[in-house]
Amino acid sequence: MNPIDDQTNLSPQQGTSSSPQTNPQYPNLTDLDDIDDDDDGDDDCLDSIDDIQHILQTFGTNDSSILTIDYFDSRRYEIMYEIMNVEKQFEQLKNILYDESVSLIDNKLLSIQNEQAPEYQDELKKLYDDMQLRLEIAKQRRHIELESLENSYQAELLSLQQTLENDKFLLYHHMHEDIQRKIDELEILKSKTQVCSNILQEMFPQNQQQLISPNKKRFDSPESLKENKKQRKMNYFNV
Repeated sequence: MNPIDDQTNLSPQQGTSSSPQTNPQYPNLTDLDDIDDDDDGDDDCLDSIDDIQHILQTFGTNDSSILTIDYFDSRRYEIMYEIMNVEKQFEQLKNILYDESVSLIDNKLLSIQNEQAPEYQDELKKLYDDMQLRLEIAKQRRHIELESLENSYQAELLSLQQTLENDKFLLYHHMHEDIQRKIDELEILKSKTQVCSNILQEMFPQNQQQLISPNKKRFDSPESLKENKKQRKMNYFNV
């Protein structure tokens, strides 16, 4: 269809219409509507579409011979190119923002590891104070437990020494009593023997003197026995 023929058939009301969608002078406006519907979500191409509408409104009543299909195709390509540039710039900005975010997080982690982050200084100070308090409590507890172990050791050692002394005393006392009992039995036996000897000496004075010489007596007198017993008791108490 020739745009010149369309212009001759155009009524004045249609030529002065402000809306490009209701203007039958431009049959290619349907392509523009398709572009608008496809790119409705891209805010960056709205300015280009407004420019096209402005051109249509400006040249609608004057000369429409220049508004050909090639013109709209070139404008569509230009808009698509601008959209692609905007998308590339957006992708670059997004990558830059990601790199900056990663770098910021790494720097923050590094400052935290080096204990230089200002927002964690108070918390770190509290943690260090708590650690120092726990260390001091652990030292005091260790000292108390060592003293307790030392006291237990000394008490056990003293108990063993006392038990040993008691066992030694009991053993000595038992052995002394046993020996004293045997000595007493021997003393009694000796006394009995002495009595028997005296009786035999009285009954047979001559024979007894011949059998037992004065220098070789087997038994002592009762006085000497008492003295020996007294001396043994004194020795026992001295020990």
